[in-house]
Amino acid sequence: MYYHIDKSGLIRDEFVRNGDKNLLLIGELNRNAFPQGIIENKQKILNDGKLSAKLVDDIIIFFMNPSIENVNSLILLLRENKSIDNDVFIQRILREIIFEKVRLEKFSNKPSRLSCIYLIEEKELIEKWYNNLGTSINKSPLYKLKPTKTKKFEFENGCVIRESIYKVDSKLLEIDVTNPDLVEKNANLYWDGQTTMNPIFEVLFYGGLIEILE
Repeated sequence: MYYHIDKSGLIRDEFVRNGDKNLLLIGELNRNAFPQGIIENKQKILNDGKLSAKLVDDIIIFFMNPSIENVNSLILLLRENKSIDNDVFIQRILREIIFEKVRLEKFSNKPSRLSCIYLIEEKELIEKWYNNLGTSINKSPLYKLKPTKTKKFEFENGCVIRESIYKVDSKLLEIDVTNPDLVEKNANLYWDGQTTMNPIFEVLFYGGLIEILE
């Protein structure tokens, strides 16, 4: 049994698309809210003027199809961006790319942060997560859900995705992204399942059906 704070509207939007069905498919064809938001708000990002059109396109290509190829040059371009020191949005893009790079290189059996849904296992952490996300239950509804017993799901295109659930310490994400060595160190600890002294756990779920209980 898990909980999900729907700050992004992921579950709400899926309900609209699927006619209020209480089963959601989390897999290859369903990117999570952060990369999807970049794709949908590309023009707004370009209008902001902090990222070039080519760099935005390269970021979207990576988020749509993560690959080791050219990822180091993409990371370098983001690190050299003049807005990196004070722009939280660009910092998060860089962090997610580095974490995904480390996952692809060493932990490819773990669910990607770019396509999973984030779950809360302990009910006692719900209030803390609302505070961490800077939202409230009035703005972001809380859903109670559970993965089904299905261990794999075959898409119409023949692709088979196996269910994967992975519990990690989100405190390892709280890092200075301008320090590349520290980011890679934390990414390795994160994917290896290591924890900090005061962990705040999140559960990554990918590749299966999830049932909305309430």
